[in-house]
Order: sequence, then structure tokens, then C-alpha cells
Amino acid sequence: MIKKLFFSGNEQKLSESVQVSFTFPEKIVNQFPEIFRFFKVRSQPQAIPVVFKKKSELPADGFKISLNSKKATILFSNRRGMLYGLTTFLAKISAQDVLSAFKLSDYPSLSFRGFSLDISRGAIPTLQTFRQLIFLLFLLRYNHLALYIEDTLENSILKKYFPENEILKLAELAEIKKLCRRYAITLYPELQFLGHLEKILAHFQLRRYADSDDPASIDAANAHACRLIDAIGKKNIQAFSSTIVNIGFDEVEKISPEKKTKRLKEVLHLLHGCRPALWADQFLKNPDLLLILPPQTLLFNWNYFALKPGDFEKSAAQLASFDQVLCPAVRCWLKFFPDYEKSFLNIAAAVLTAKKKRLAGTLLTLWGDGGNETIISLAQPAIIYNALLSWHAAGFKKKIRLIQKEFPAAKISQLDRALPFTHRYYLYEDPLSAPYSYFSGFQKVILNYSRALKKVTGSAPFPEQKLLILLLTLLIKKVDLSKRFSTGKNINHLLLLQKIAEVLSVLNSFSRLYRSHWKRYYKPQGLGFNLQKFSAIKKRLLYLNKLLKNRTKFDAYRNQILSSRKLHPEQTPDWNQIFNQ
Repeated sequence: MIKKLFFSGNEQKLSESVQVSFTFPEKIVNQFPEIFRFFKVRSQPQAIPVVFKKKSELPADGFKISLNSKKATILFSNRRGMLYGLTTFLAKISAQDVLSAFKLSDYPSLSFRGFSLDISRGAIPTLQTFRQLIFLLFLLRYNHLALYIEDTLENSILKKYFPENEILKLAELAEIKKLCRRYAITLYPELQFLGHLEKILAHFQLRRYADSDDPASIDAANAHACRLIDAIGKKNIQAFSSTIVNIGFDEVEKISPEKKTKRLKEVLHLLHGCRPALWADQFLKNPDLLLILPPQTLLFNWNYFALKPGDFEKSAAQLASFDQVLCPAVRCWLKFFPDYEKSFLNIAAAVLTAKKKRLAGTLLTLWGDGGNETIISLAQPAIIYNALLSWHAAGFKKKIRLIQKEFPAAKISQLDRALPFTHRYYLYEDPLSAPYSYFSGFQKVILNYSRALKKVTGSAPFPEQKLLILLLTLLIKKVDLSKRFSTGKNINHLLLLQKIAEVLSVLNSFSRLYRSHWKRYYKPQGLGFNLQKFSAIKKRLLYLNKLLKNRTKFDAYRNQILSSRKLHPEQTPDWNQIFNQ
């Protein structure tokens, strides 16, 4: 599929025909055999020679290719340009017998083309998944890969407190670093030194280090807390040995400006020659903090709700004195299935603004809030779209159509388009009180997911299709059950027992298939959190099933629950309460 997405660049076709048989430099063939295998191309003896020459005057990461019956020449600006020129040439000659001679030049619209992967919210990819991902990013001409890490990198300090945690081992990180160097991808860490430390601060021995205004942040006035987090951070920085380090500082609105200033100065001193990078949101809200930053600082300006270029322009202007990278997202956090429509719009807005304002580039983020419920394979259409636009910021709709043709899942519009909440709210809510379905309207929720199910079943096949069909079927049956619990005075208890059995059956099938998809890409331990959520639904259904066998008790319990049902439109669920029901 990736072979079909290679850009032609500025191509001029010539009248001469060329027999497809080429002799590549032995050094390149031996160094990158996997690239030749991927494109199913072999170097032939005594055939048309392929010559590589470095031309530093070409744009960074750019290349030129010329082909005639006597030789093929690939000119490149740097190592990335050489690799991109090689893959483009191999894509053009793959599965061809005769080819028209041509001249081609190509270079990127944006210099920074990055992808950020969250490995701290429940899902740590296996090493094999990392290998596949890094090769994909290389083929798509990404040149930066960031790993978001809170407590999941092997660290001797953290091991004292969390000996059972599933982690990315240092040996695995070494393999990831090696692969990134091989494909000229800059690997760097995204760390936290102030906020987003709730998992570490949850330990009973470390709770005292939390800030009184924000329990997810350390108290920057506590010297012991700062030394601990600094020691953890130093080990992570040393493990990556990267030229860039993102030190975080996002979403710490509750922390006082004085504490932010103090902590920022401390952490900047830890970097020792690395280029500092930070999320930009706090600098937009507290511009005085910009005065602390070294001039070489790289700011990551994120806005995952920007759906048109103008949504990024104001913040980009506020940060104009620094190099900045705009950050769209794969809209899949707190979801099992991405919102492709808004993901594509968010990506296009970031790329257009970055090109218009001549910013460094874009970083596509993939966040795993709430257990990383979306399987990583479903993010691929957005990863490809961001790559296509970041290289050539044009043909936005045409590229979406191309991706939708190759990835039928990307044609499925928002699952929750007509609803005030996403599908996980209706999935995890209590089946009897069902506050989100009640507020949204039972029939409206059922109709919405019935329409979505019709689209999915009528779609061309895709690997996660059966999983999505089971999810939508489960939602419809569960909300229908809640509707029957909630409406009408005369309850058909036998029918409700039958409906509970149907929901449990689909839930078990969904859980088994989800487990199978997860294990294909991730380490197993993180799966437990999501299975715990499925188990909580099952536990609640079995309790109601037991109650239904005593009509008097059930009717009294039902009346008690329904009379106390309340939900403000802006209220969000207390997941701990839901899991413990």
C-alpha cells in the first residue's frame, strides 16, 4: 500500500524507453537489504548503473533523480535525501519491465516532520511493533520520533517504588535508537518534570511530594521532590542520548507562576548541551515565562481542536520569537475508534499554518489517555495523511481520497457525530441508571450507533472491522437494555433476563477479540486495565441478573436508582466509582 503513496515530485517524463534492469552500488545493497526486499527489486549484474552523488546545495532532505538508457543518477543533499531518493527510485521501478526515461526533483515543504507516541498510558508496543512503526515512518519520510514517557522506561530509581511495572527495557530502547539512526530519524524523549506525574505520585511513599493545588504535579517548593524527579529525568535523558529533550511543563495551570518559574530554571540547567523543547500551552498563558528560555528552545504548539488554519495562527504569532512545531493529533484518546474526519482537518490546519508562517514543521501526536483503547493500527491513516501533507502541503482532499481507498476504515465518519458524549461513556455507564444515555436520549443513541453499524458492515473489509462491529452491536444492545430498565411501569422481567444474556454474550466476544488485537501490537500487562473495565460492566450485569430473579427486590432497587439519577450536560464520569460498582 505504501508503494502507491510515493510522491512523484516535480517530474518530467522523456520519450526514451528504458529496460528495467539496474546495477546498484554494492555498499548500498549490502547496507539496506530490507529496503530492496520491501520493493521487490534486485540489483542485476552488468545492467544500467545507478550512481549516487551528494550535492549539498540541494534543499535539506531533498533529491534529484534522472534516468536514461545509459544510467540512473540520484543526487542528494544529505543522508536522508539519499535514502528518500533510493526509496522513490525503487518505488518507480518496482514491478515494471519497461519505464519511460524521466527527470525528477523533490524536497519537503516542512523541515520538521515528527510523530509522537505515548507509551505511558497503558500501552507499550512490543519491539516488533516498534520495528514495523519505525520502518513505516522512514518510508513516509518522517525525520523525528518522540516517545512520551512518564514512568515506563527502565529506571533503577523507579524500580524501587514500582517493581512490577511493565516497562520499556533499556536494551529495547537501544534497538529502537539503532533503527532510528539507520533510517536517519531523530529519536528524542518527551519527559515530565512538573506536571503529569500522577502515576509516580500515587505511590504511598511519594504522595507527600504532590502539590497541594494540583495532585498530579510535584510541589516545586519541595527540594526532596525536585531532586527525586530530576534524578529520574537525568537517567532517562542519558538513556536516550538525544540532541533534543522535551521537558514537558504542559497543563499545569493550577501551579503558581512563581513555582513554574523556579522549576523551569532548575530543569533547564539539567540539559547540558541538549536542545530544550517544551509544550507551548503554559507560555501562551504566561508569556513572561518565555523570557527564561534559551534562544535555541523548540516550542511544541499543540491544539488538537483546531479544524482550520486560523485556529493555529494566533498562538503561532505569540510564539514567533522561537522555533516552533505545530502539533495536531490522531483524535483517538478516550475512544476505541479514531475520529478520522476531525483528525484530517486538524492535521491540515497545522500543516497549512506551518507552511504559511514558515515554521519548523509539525509533530503528529498519538495519545493514550484512559488506557490507550485505540489499537495502534487504526492510527495508520492519520499517520500517512500527516506524512503526505508535511512533505507536499497541497492536494489535501485528493490525499484523503487516496487514503480512504487503501484504508476503508478511514471512510467511516465520526461514530458519535450526533451525540454529546463519545462511545466509551455509553459503554461504561451503569446499565441501570444509564445517565449518559438518559441525558442523550436512549432512542437517539441507539439510532446513531445503528447507522454507524450499517456503514461498518457495508464497508470494504479492513482488519479491525469485526472488532468495530462487535463494539457497535454491544453499544446498541446495552443502551437498549438500559432503555427497557428505565421506561415503563410494567417491567417484563423475563425479557430483561434474555436481554442481559445477549449483552453478556456480545461483551465476551468483544473482550476476546480486543485481547487478540492488543497482543498483536502491545506488551500484555497494559491490557489488564481495559479488561478491568470490561469486567466491571460484566459484574454489574450479573448483579442485575441476580436481582431480577427477585421481582420485589429488583423493583425497589430500580426505583431507588432511577429516582436519584442526575447528570449535568458538562459532567464527566467518575471512572473509579463506575469500576467499583
